[in-house]
Amino acid sequence: MDHRRIQRTLFRMQHDPAFAARVRDGDAGAARSTGLGEGELALLRAADPVALAADREGRRRAQLL
Repeated sequence: MDHRRIQRTLFRMQHDPAFAARVRDGDAGAARSTGLGEGELALLRAADPVALAADREGRRRAQLL
């Protein structure tokens, strides 16, 4: 299991809802772009979309910028 790739993919999913939807839907291009295996992708697909989208008062986005 590649924890760094999982972390990077989660981060990307948090800031790119379209990418997150593609990962959840099993889009092959999105999956390839992560470099993750099927088991790791399954974990990400099981993540609660509401939790990934949560950004109280835009703080996460502001911190990134």
